[in-house]
Amino acid sequence: MASIADKARKAKNLATETFGSVSLSKTKKIVKENAKAAGKKLTPSEENRAAKIVQTRRQNDRDRTAARGAGIEKMQAKKATANRMIAAVSGGAPAAKKAAPKPAAKTRLKASTKKKGM
Repeated sequence: MASIADKARKAKNLATETFGSVSLSKTKKIVKENAKAAGKKLTPSEENRAAKIVQTRRQNDRDRTAARGAGIEKMQAKKATANRMIAAVSGGAPAAKKAAPKPAAKTRLKASTKKKGM
């Protein structure tokens, strides 16, 4: 399972890469698909108005996701700094948690003991 820092980094990267250039044409396409799914037919003026509203929402969502990812990374950095300071004051490094080693996979070969053709 990924750590919180990994999840935050992934969310921030997706927000900036996926919606990095939130274009109005892509937003119009989304609006058309939503209207079609709802069984509505929009006029061009309604489509433009809805696209502008959805465009703002998409931009805000992108910015909020990126800010959330940056905030989580900042929080993780503060915790790491505090742990290093505690280790420096106490004179030793904090004990790192290690996962138990996994047993090696056993390979089993099945020998064929049947005789063919008799």
